[in-house]
Amino acid sequence: MIIPNLRQLPILAILLAFLLQPLAHADDSFQVNDFNPPSPDYVHPPSVLQTILEKVVDELFASGHSLGNKLVKHYAYSTNKVVKDFLISFYIRKFNVNLSELLDPNPEHYASLADFFIRQLKPDARSLDMTPNALISPVDGTVSQAGPIIEGMLLQVKGKYVPLLELLGGDQELTQRFMGGSFATMYMSPANYHRVHMPLAANIVESIQIPGRLNSVNEMHIETINDLYGTNERLVTVFVNPEVNLPFIMVWVGAMNIGSIETVWTAMNPEIPQSIARMTYNPEVGNTYAEKGEQIGWFNFGSTIIMLFPADFSPALQVTPGQSFQLGQPIGYF
Repeated sequence: MIIPNLRQLPILAILLAFLLQPLAHADDSFQVNDFNPPSPDYVHPPSVLQTILEKVVDELFASGHSLGNKLVKHYAYSTNKVVKDFLISFYIRKFNVNLSELLDPNPEHYASLADFFIRQLKPDARSLDMTPNALISPVDGTVSQAGPIIEGMLLQVKGKYVPLLELLGGDQELTQRFMGGSFATMYMSPANYHRVHMPLAANIVESIQIPGRLNSVNEMHIETINDLYGTNERLVTVFVNPEVNLPFIMVWVGAMNIGSIETVWTAMNPEIPQSIARMTYNPEVGNTYAEKGEQIGWFNFGSTIIMLFPADFSPALQVTPGQSFQLGQPIGYF
């Protein structure tokens, strides 16, 4: 198969936009100007060409290899109206995105596919459990694994483990503090809302930017790549709950395609830094506090959040692998 160079991609995207428009069935086809996605039981009979081209696009989003990353990055940030409207329309159809819950439900208002990927929800789209002792899900996602940290290891999948020391960038002191604690790993698929919120109220005290690979974190890669979370690009954010003065950690794991991670305190570029970078925060100098449920950042085409709790501040987790949660639903209690 001949892969076009990057200069040819805008032309290719225009051709794809034209060729992938549903033919015939003009009365029920989904067009860019439609503000609502087709119902879940709607299935438009695909042409052979559509099937082939959709497989090509799927491969670009799911491959994780460097060429796929470059192609998706080129497409995702394109502000060309034909290109971005086609991609957003395709994305909505493929992942059944619910436009009615979005702050801006009009796909044409988004500057690019990347802009649509970090779309915001209406204020009342999610219900937050504000019970004082409830730990809420910080994202819309699915539990990959959860449980105790045993002998410094987190379970990635049956038979594969992630060393806590490596996950935390080799920080011996921080690793020791969380030995014997617990963890919960939440995976966000491309269909999910990709902004991250606080699972409980806390002050951020430190962030550690750790460069790494941009492997996909889907089920296939989780099952085949050892220590995936410990080798991918990631951002470690350390918080302290002011009520009990005890810490917890959220590890933001980057993934294929773009990999960049942004928080209200810091932004992580997948190309910078090339070595581990740390930043500490002083609540007396800047705004370091975030309420439970408050938005604190987002993934640009990522990925996974791993929550870590020390032994003296571990919630009774009420989750099982494969279980899906929406932002704000309780996943455990202290």
